[in-house]
Amino acid sequence: MLRAASPDKLPLHRLKDGWSYLRWSDTSRFTEEFQTAVFSLLVEISTKAFGADMTPYWRDRRAGRFFEKITTFCLLVDPLGNVSGWTGYHRRVFGNSHCLYLDSSGVLPDSQGGGLMGHIHSKMIVQECLRYAPRPVHLLARTESPVVYRLLRNGCGADNIWPSPHAPISRQVSLIGMDAAEWLGQSEKFDRASLKIVGAYDNLDALYGDLPTCGEPGIDAFFRQNLSPEDAYIVVARAELPRIAREWARRELRAARARRSSGRVPAGAAGGR
Repeated sequence: MLRAASPDKLPLHRLKDGWSYLRWSDTSRFTEEFQTAVFSLLVEISTKAFGADMTPYWRDRRAGRFFEKITTFCLLVDPLGNVSGWTGYHRRVFGNSHCLYLDSSGVLPDSQGGGLMGHIHSKMIVQECLRYAPRPVHLLARTESPVVYRLLRNGCGADNIWPSPHAPISRQVSLIGMDAAEWLGQSEKFDRASLKIVGAYDNLDALYGDLPTCGEPGIDAFFRQNLSPEDAYIVVARAELPRIAREWARRELRAARARRSSGRVPAGAAGGR
């Protein structure tokens, strides 16, 4: 489906065990035909991933010129060449700080749990950290998912993520959140003291059919006690190059070992549903 609609060769990158991903940093060049093919896949995958009809969400994103604005966009491809997930980010300056706003992300339920999306994120983030070192890079996500929060905390450290049940929000983090909320067009719904957007997803019945949990009672309770199904936090995490680089190196090493032990060559063909 994607190959037939694409005017160019698909930019395939290998992961592990036959998995790969497509990565674009020039999505403003996507033709209308190719955009239609990608949005069709995104509706299908996200509806299955979140358990709710995501047609209105992606219709709004397309009307807002999603592919003209996003800096980098990726599609996860399984060993059979089927698209199984997506992610991407925007490179922005918020609160006078270099930031990566992590756009929506998702993986089909039967493709979750292998750390594949984490591998893609680690690679993207370490490249940005190297680009701006020694200045810090702040990662942002609008989310109601404790899973996303835990991933950012594990990658950046418990002392480098906000909001936190245990630490106040600094003026710099508050300014970053305020600028991000304005950029998202939701400044009137944003509470700078908590980094909460009230009614962030009020254009949907709810983002998830069943609210996600990460398995850590403290984090799950922090989200469920403070957010309704239509609310979200703007989560801000400070990425420090040494820690991010170590995490990326560990993932690269595990992937290389997995390829050697399996004796398989990762799939070279990409396709879609």
